[in-house]
Amino acid sequence: MNIFQWLKEQGYEYTWNFKIGTKTPDIIAFKEKEIAMFEIKKHATEISKAMGQCLFYLQNANKAYVILPRKEIKKVRLESFELLKKYGIGLVQANKDIKIIIEPKFFQNSNEEVIKKLKSKSLSRIHFSRNDMLSQRGFKRVIKDKIFKTLSKHNEGLTFSQIATQLGMHRHTITKYVYELKGEGIVFVRDLRTLKLCYLKKHFKGSKVDK
Repeated sequence: MNIFQWLKEQGYEYTWNFKIGTKTPDIIAFKEKEIAMFEIKKHATEISKAMGQCLFYLQNANKAYVILPRKEIKKVRLESFELLKKYGIGLVQANKDIKIIIEPKFFQNSNEEVIKKLKSKSLSRIHFSRNDMLSQRGFKRVIKDKIFKTLSKHNEGLTFSQIATQLGMHRHTITKYVYELKGEGIVFVRDLRTLKLCYLKKHFKGSKVDK
């Protein structure tokens, strides 16, 4: 069971393309009158950073969790366990199975308006197989696929803002993944000075390409 299947079993919808203040959590899960934020880290040494991020999210969220691979849970220092408990931040062990190591505190934050906005961003219908990695790699795969499918319908090209609008995502997120696709030789970005147009490589027939 991956994290997304687990969230569905807990009755949550989820997304990861929603900005809270100046930060974008790795996963935002939500249901009626409840928002939970998740920070995914690969190494136990990142737990202090994750706690800081979670404390920021708890200004709006009801729960916050740090997610670590099982092998890294064993490396978490006792002081870090105590701080997580003190601040009410949950700890999740994730590999093939999901296990709650520390239950989070429920913070009474009013967030009905935020939940309404989150519903329009829900990605809960996207299927993740058992082989999807619990990391940004799984997210990248989905987002890049959505960008590819969007550009495949627009041979004339789209700007970063147009792609972001069609996908309901932040422009800076789209820009990041478009340039990754460009680096992979899948997308061309044409620089027209006043704007940049993005094309799938097979659709681009212009002569001035932003290299």
